[in-house]
Amino acid sequence: MMTIAQSYRLRNNLAAARDLATGVVETLTKMVAIENWISLPERNGAELPLVVKNYCVLHNLLFEVDDVSPEQNRNSFGHSGLFARVEMLENVPERMSAAKESLRTMVMKQMEAVLMPHLESEMSEDHALGVCEMVTAMNLWPAVLRQNRERLIELLWSGVRDVFVSAIQSSGLLNDSAVQSLSTTAVTASCSRDEKLSLIGLSDSCRLPAYMQILNGVTAQISDFVGRASQRWALLVVTSGVHCEQSEPADEGEESLWSMIRKHLFALFSAAEGTTALFIEARAQPVCVPSNARDLQLLLTAAQNFMQDMVAQFSRVAETVGGLGDPWSCLCGKSLKAAMTRLGKEHVRSHHARNIEKIRLTVEGEDWGPHDSDADFQSRVCAVFRSDNDSVTQLKSLTVFTDFSDANRSAHTAPCSSPEAEAAVQPHGGQSSSSDPSVVGDGDTKKPFLLPNVDGPLDGRVISISLQMLLESLSDYDDYLGRFPFLAFDIMGEVYDLLKLYISQCAALLLGAMAVENGTLAAITVQHMAVASQNLALLYDGIPLIQKRWEKVVDVEKISPSTPADMARVRQDCKTYRFEFFAKMASLVKEKVDEVGVVSGAQWQANGSEWVMTMLRETARLMRTLKPLLPPSDCRGVVVPLLGTFARMIRAVTMSPDVDEGQRETIRSDVLVFKANLEKFGFDVLRCVALYVSPVDAMNELQEPCATDEAVVEWFFGDV
Repeated sequence: MMTIAQSYRLRNNLAAARDLATGVVETLTKMVAIENWISLPERNGAELPLVVKNYCVLHNLLFEVDDVSPEQNRNSFGHSGLFARVEMLENVPERMSAAKESLRTMVMKQMEAVLMPHLESEMSEDHALGVCEMVTAMNLWPAVLRQNRERLIELLWSGVRDVFVSAIQSSGLLNDSAVQSLSTTAVTASCSRDEKLSLIGLSDSCRLPAYMQILNGVTAQISDFVGRASQRWALLVVTSGVHCEQSEPADEGEESLWSMIRKHLFALFSAAEGTTALFIEARAQPVCVPSNARDLQLLLTAAQNFMQDMVAQFSRVAETVGGLGDPWSCLCGKSLKAAMTRLGKEHVRSHHARNIEKIRLTVEGEDWGPHDSDADFQSRVCAVFRSDNDSVTQLKSLTVFTDFSDANRSAHTAPCSSPEAEAAVQPHGGQSSSSDPSVVGDGDTKKPFLLPNVDGPLDGRVISISLQMLLESLSDYDDYLGRFPFLAFDIMGEVYDLLKLYISQCAALLLGAMAVENGTLAAITVQHMAVASQNLALLYDGIPLIQKRWEKVVDVEKISPSTPADMARVRQDCKTYRFEFFAKMASLVKEKVDEVGVVSGAQWQANGSEWVMTMLRETARLMRTLKPLLPPSDCRGVVVPLLGTFARMIRAVTMSPDVDEGQRETIRSDVLVFKANLEKFGFDVLRCVALYVSPVDAMNELQEPCATDEAVVEWFFGDV
């Protein structure tokens, strides 16, 4: 039995030694074959899939022992200590690692050739499928996607940079130092955002038409690159079936392969958007910010057209692949919208600075005389005060950009070069006077400026040249709000600043007499203040109309919460200064009466009648001056308090204890003359007395003179 057992063990040992020797020979043979193929200087790339397959089989034989039985595990090459016991296998792990690195590099190059949109490389479905199988077999998807994503962004920036450099060099606008910077700045995609902006900033000296050519070339390059790269991505996904087979991660908490591959596509579109955003933001610098609304519209329209092209390309890929979701889940447009918003804000700020300076200089040089407001000016400017549905719809039709994800955005976009867009640039001037109920007469007729929809009878207000310029600026801002509603916050803030400046300047120059100090006016007259009061009155009436119009055009969330309060303060300032102008006009007349001197009861016989007649004469002169300048209500606001003051001045004399009976009869006669002349003016003396401190009530006073002589005499001489 011992002999039999020994023979049995010997046979098993010899069989095991034979199996081991056979395995070692097969392993080394496969290892040498792989290494020999890798070391070939001119290897056949078509053999790579077979070599990778052999490597994976060998790798599983040597190292993958999870799925074998315990008996097989004991004889497995991956069993602990086996490589150490077999001297010929000691260096196999190192050789396998080196082979894996070499094959990894080759496979990743193959995948780069599949994903990168080189013009000279063509990709077949079979080739793409083979590359995907190799990547899957070697578990290289995370590394492949990360490397190719970085490479894709690098190629995108390189192509854009080449287009930009070529265009800027051909312009001939760069000096030697700029040319040197052009060759060394922002060479790689990994450089900082500021460095890229510095490169694009070399085009600051380009006028807008030249820059638009550069921008169009850049966006065309980006669009072409994204189109070819996304098509290759779609073909790769479709042929490999990754989105179907690898939709779920292998382990809980691990990212799925489909999610990683989808991020590759999202990174491509994100890089394209970010690159375009840099070229838009570059024009937001003070030295090259657009000088007018049309230039701004050209840049914003180019950006929006680019984004719409990206949406179309993404949609085409989504139709091919499926499972990508809504385009705006990938194309948020955040960076491009931020660049467009910054560009718009900088333009509005620059435009506002010019408007502020223009208004300030105009007001400081104002002659404060009435200037004609003809039908042409009326039709161009009056639209800013209209809030009917037709006017609001017309203003909204000018919208260039609201939000990329707005479903109706395409309906608002009009090509800048088309005749329709040219007509839309000046909507107010395109209205016929016959269709606008606020237009007065024909183009040659000179009339005061009218506001639409103002309650109560009013034939318009005379305005000065500075207010005409202010109204044109408001019309300009109105046009901006229609075109660029996303800038509503800034535009309304600038309008507030403009109104505040104008009103404060009016008060300082006339009420504060700065116009005389500056030498603009020799003296401040009633006419000057009457015209200024009408400027403020028109703004007081017009501000609510502007607010109503703009609230219908712009979403409430885009308006600053402080805007209503700001406008209310401006309107209150208009009212306050307007009544101060009324009081100042009255005080100028009173000063002329005071030049006669204060008449006492004892002096009345000699000077009293002249004193009263001076009051009446100066009042009549004031009314003649105001009649062509102020509407009747405003005239009452000036004259009624003034006459009430005169009446109280006379009563101060009549109630004096030193007036005897003889003097009383003379004064009584003059009082009745005063009453009769006031009635000729259209005023009741007792109502003037009652309203002398309330210009608002005086403006609304429509009562015909009705006081009797007895009642008037009683008030002047009694204790009433």
